[in-house]
Amino acid sequence: MKLYNKSELRYSRIFFDKRPPAFAFILIISTAIILSGALVGAAYIPKNYIVKANGNSVIIGTEFLSAIGSRKVVTLHKSEGDMV
Repeated sequence: MKLYNKSELRYSRIFFDKRPPAFAFILIISTAIILSGALVGAAYIPKNYIVKANGNSVIIGTEFLSAIGSRKVVTLHKSEGDMV
């Protein structure tokens, strides 16, 4: 190992010409893989949207369902008399 004095270190490029250690490349590459995997996974994982709203549910067989909002109800998971 070569020893350097203060004047050699000030104007030398020994700190800039060195290659970074291998663990730095491994850390950067693994972080990039995990980040890109998370972004791709977020695009394809199904997301369940649960909307909590006030509304009325009445006797089975009638088509009356009231919800506050401008959306439509796709499925009703509760029957008459169930606790909601």
